[in-house]
Amino acid sequence: MNNKTMGKEIANPIQREQFIKDNADACENKGYMKKYIGTKEVSATPAWQIDGTVYPKDGVVPRSMNRKDGYKVVYEDGYESWSPKDVFEKAYKPSDTVLDRLKIERDELKERIEKIEALLGNGIYEVVKKEGGIPQAVLLILQDSYMTTYLKVLETRIDLMEEGK
Repeated sequence: MNNKTMGKEIANPIQREQFIKDNADACENKGYMKKYIGTKEVSATPAWQIDGTVYPKDGVVPRSMNRKDGYKVVYEDGYESWSPKDVFEKAYKPSDTVLDRLKIERDELKERIEKIEALLGNGIYEVVKKEGGIPQAVLLILQDSYMTTYLKVLETRIDLMEEGK
């Protein structure tokens, strides 16, 4: 993660967030860009792109040295595009079944737990306690605990579904 804000290094995430809030106009005028997270559901099939044309992998494909591996993507509004394989697979996960969706939820939760535990390991608890008070610090610990318990529930559900139970 880039901790620089207007040329100033701010490692503490709480202080960085406060700095951005306090200096919102200056940050925007200096070209600072806010971060966004987007989620969209698409349909896709493996495909080749050859000289700008997209061909399904299971169809007839012209011979070419310019063959690029990826996916033909169809968005909810019907718009079609092609995406390189590595970019697509980083952004999208199969979600056809309940099991697929549980695995996505589990993986996202694991990432969040790793982040919160890394922050706790780097002394964020003391920073939160000092800046947000003891209730916020205790809630942070509880959040980690509940998230870990929830992860165990998801993993049990996944195991049972994979065993056919």
